[in-house]
Amino acid sequence: DIIGRDPEVVNFLNRETEGNVFFLIEIVRALAENAGELRRIGEGELPDSVLTQGIERIIERRLERIPPAHRPLFQFAALLGRRFDLPVLENTFPDIPLRMLLIQSANAAVLESQGIDWRFSHDKLREAIIRQLTDLVQGGSPSAARHVLTWSEMEKRVDLWQLHITEQGLIRV
Repeated sequence: DIIGRDPEVVNFLNRETEGNVFFLIEIVRALAENAGELRRIGEGELPDSVLTQGIERIIERRLERIPPAHRPLFQFAALLGRRFDLPVLENTFPDIPLRMLLIQSANAAVLESQGIDWRFSHDKLREAIIRQLTDLVQGGSPSAARHVLTWSEMEKRVDLWQLHITEQGLIRV
């Protein structure tokens, strides 16, 4: 009862769950556990973010649906932001059939269409990809490393991206 009346808690839950009912239940459960009981949620300071094991498992299952050959595109896109910059991705990854990948990824609930724009269906998916990259940089598992760009591949992609934004007149070299 009190939770729904506290604007700070409501805003936090909206930001963290984006309307996903399962995420809402998981996050309220975690907050109640941390606060000691349900009615004490919001009495203390709210965390910046909440990621429960249940949410993490859902995110991992969704991300596993991305074909390994296409994961570098998603890693690159995650670093650029939640919204997919299609012209940049098409120019940076010309060997990947982007339109087909967008539809497959929407069917896997990884991406969603917002009119003509595409974005990660939940920011927690993008955050998980960035977390995986961070773990690899900090000494993550070799098995995960085969799904990321090597430094030379990344340099090639960045060169293509720079060429694209230069040709579009977005920067001057």
